[in-house]
Amino acid sequence: MYGMITTPPLPIIPEEQNERVVSIRKLFRLLKSDLQAVLCVAPEGRDCSAGDLGMPAKGAGKLLLHLDKQLSKIVPVGVWERFGRLILNFGEPYTLKNWKFSKNIDNEVSMLVMNKIASLLPSDIRRNIPLEEKDEKE
Repeated sequence: MYGMITTPPLPIIPEEQNERVVSIRKLFRLLKSDLQAVLCVAPEGRDCSAGDLGMPAKGAGKLLLHLDKQLSKIVPVGVWERFGRLILNFGEPYTLKNWKFSKNIDNEVSMLVMNKIASLLPSDIRRNIPLEEKDEKE
């Protein structure tokens, strides 16, 4: 629907690995062929209990770094539902292009992105993500 490219939810099940690889390849082909493409990523990779914001899946930070090479900017969006209404809160655009490699790069990037999303959500939804003021690596 709407030209969406979906992947199987996390955690990864070995039988779904090929489907996941095909989806990621489609995604990168789309980003190369359509410079105006809009990409929406849920770093948690799954629905979380009670509608809370969940921790990112392993590998989310590395995937976001690779995607950032193809994108002009990342716009964090807090999305939640209240009283039957879908609410979207858009944050300031940013990039990961200046990020420096480290041993813990996957977790560092994941938590930066999740922090930016969490800051756009009501406190009862973001309770699993500790808010920290953290800038992109120089």
